[in-house]
Amino acid sequence: MKKYSFLILSLIVLCAFGCKKETPTEPIKLGGFYQGGYVFYLDNTGQHGMVMAPVETEKALPWGCYGTYLEIGGGISFGTIGWGFYCTSRMVLKCSQTNAAASYCYDLENGGYKDWFLPNPGEWWLAYKTLGSDAAVNLKPNVHYWVSYEADANKAGYCISNDLTLAIYENKIALNLVRPVRSF
Repeated sequence: MKKYSFLILSLIVLCAFGCKKETPTEPIKLGGFYQGGYVFYLDNTGQHGMVMAPVETEKALPWGCYGTYLEIGGGISFGTIGWGFYCTSRMVLKCSQTNAAASYCYDLENGGYKDWFLPNPGEWWLAYKTLGSDAAVNLKPNVHYWVSYEADANKAGYCISNDLTLAIYENKIALNLVRPVRSF
């Protein structure tokens, strides 16, 4: 009997200290910090969406590849959520300029994640609409932020942080701010 009591007690202690306990998780919320950035989009499941990187990742860079038309951002990719990654990948493949907006986002490792990209105009608009007044995100007012959209070989799209106008064009060599985003 003593032998079985010791065995049962040992199992209880083992489970109490060694078994994995389920801990309730906080729901993912718009504006909350999650997987390396601030949540600005959630799909209807509430488990997948997009985040904008924190202000420490913000950098002034040219859009890149002045004089070369990369055919980035037309059609569905202009404003549809989820197309910024595709456009960024194409920009990196077609443009070998390393100090450019897309390559910076594509190469960024932040918060343990390495799948950042330059948002398309629709993703930028949604991020600003959702997070624009959030002090933690710190989007600078009246500043140009590059997006993954181009007009021609010499001009690319940018958005102004306190204006919901989608994509205005500027010379690709201009130094505008870049704020990476990622999907989860």
